[in-house]
Amino acid sequence: CSDYVELCMSGQPGYALLNSSISPSRQVKYALYSTPSSNHYRASTLPRNCGGRLAWITTGEEHSTVQALVDYRRSCIGLRQLEGSSEPAGGWYWVEATGRAVFPVAMNSFWLPGEPNNSGGADCGELVGNSVINDVPCNHLKGFSLIEWLL
Repeated sequence: CSDYVELCMSGQPGYALLNSSISPSRQVKYALYSTPSSNHYRASTLPRNCGGRLAWITTGEEHSTVQALVDYRRSCIGLRQLEGSSEPAGGWYWVEATGRAVFPVAMNSFWLPGEPNNSGGADCGELVGNSVINDVPCNHLKGFSLIEWLL
């Protein structure tokens, strides 16, 4: 399964594997890909079609692993906010590979200070700076995606 996901992702026009690592607390592999400028919706489709998903960051150990991979690149991750949720911090969830919402998101310490703030209708999560999480509109373009898949 792991080889298939890597081959599938790397075989897509404009996608290049930059770095990868194994999660210290779950049986998943993280991989950072440079991607053609794509929004959150497009960034989540290809990994799902290849057997992966945009990455989840659920523990401090995983956060440390992701920091080393992302290295200050703005990257899509699998974090969304339910439509109609209380703003700014209500209804955040991780998106399963099937597109199903998985609750809850227990990661308050990983947010950029002052986030989430719902600026401009921000309902998707991205990694910025030293791998802290920022809320951003889902149609914002990014050049990197952090994905994961089961080992």
